Amino acid sequence: MKIAFKLASALATLALVGVALPAQAENKYLGVEVSLANGKVTLNSIIASATHKYEVASGDIQKDFDVNGSETTDKGKISGHLKMHRDSQNASIVAVAQSGVNAVIAWDFAETKVKVKVFNGAKLLASDLPPHGSLSLSLQYKEVASLTVVQSYVKSFSGVKAQFVATNTVVAAGPLATLPAATTAKVRYQTFLANNQFYPLVNANCSSFGIANSSPLKVHVRGQRDSTNPFSADDTKNLTDMTAQWTFGSLNSFVGTKTNQSVPFYVLSTNFGIYAPLENGTIGSSTQLVANQGPITNNVVVKLYQNESLGACTPYKLNLDGYATVNSNGSMSFTATYLNAPYQEVDVYMSSTGTWTPLLWSTPDSVLGLSCMLGTSISTSCQKTQ
Repeated sequence: MKIAFKLASALATLALVGVALPAQAENKYLGVEVSLANGKVTLNSIIASATHKYEVASGDIQKDFDVNGSETTDKGKISGHLKMHRDSQNASIVAVAQSGVNAVIAWDFAETKVKVKVFNGAKLLASDLPPHGSLSLSLQYKEVASLTVVQSYVKSFSGVKAQFVATNTVVAAGPLATLPAATTAKVRYQTFLANNQFYPLVNANCSSFGIANSSPLKVHVRGQRDSTNPFSADDTKNLTDMTAQWTFGSLNSFVGTKTNQSVPFYVLSTNFGIYAPLENGTIGSSTQLVANQGPITNNVVVKLYQNESLGACTPYKLNLDGYATVNSNGSMSFTATYLNAPYQEVDVYMSSTGTWTPLLWSTPDSVLGLSCMLGTSISTSCQKTQ
């Protein structure tokens, strides 16, 4: 699928903000098409009427163009941009072409029967789009757009349903301003429970609280975060929290931190139906891992892992095994397998944009709920892959 349109309106918009522009003919067009097949990526673009074709076996593409659509490395002559990002599992590719305030994002996903949504940061731009397609955008002057294409679907295996989410992100530079490479970045992974909801710690054996299984008092944990507000990278009301940060090109700069945070426990009187506060405490043991998987150059791969027991009160487990790949040019991807509970999110911060980009937002299964964390035979229906 190709999209092409005239840039005259873009030039008029920029003229309003007093930006000096080179002369442009009215037949300048912009378009991009991508194709992911047989392990090879083909990318066709039209920038300022100049056509380009690239074929790559792996990795990203980042090109700059002058006013005539020819490739250039002279920052003073840059008029257009082309960026492509392919995820590490070779399941999707996204690309964005820019000229002035106009941009086109194109994508191709290996899952050919599921439609996609397109986000700019946390803002939904479009939904119900085909798995191979493109979308035209109008950017604000010097706006940096973090464009994410998301595909979410359910498959059945031997009669058991499993949900899958695939995302891919590419960063569009501000019109007439080349986006500098990021110098620092962060990856943050959080798990949490919905605010003011009480979750039973099943099969309770909480001798530390002096409550036996036969007692009419049953231990619960109370959630503390707004579950309707995804992409909250600065929130602190979590069950577990892992963060990695580094400086690109600095060999010993990678720092990973992990914590199990304090949460409020309550007891429910089954005789009277009343919740009473018990005390605050942490859930689980430190079985988390956040680590760098290679040299820190202009690309970093962060390993995120947890197989977290929620303690003596319950057989619940938090489970995730994944990798976040972050490039200094702003492209990023996330691949993981995890149990579909509790609420979980992964976000990436780039110094070049000063903003967080969401790579994962997962909510508990609407039917099975926290039972997806039991790690028993039902876990097959709760397994998610991204």
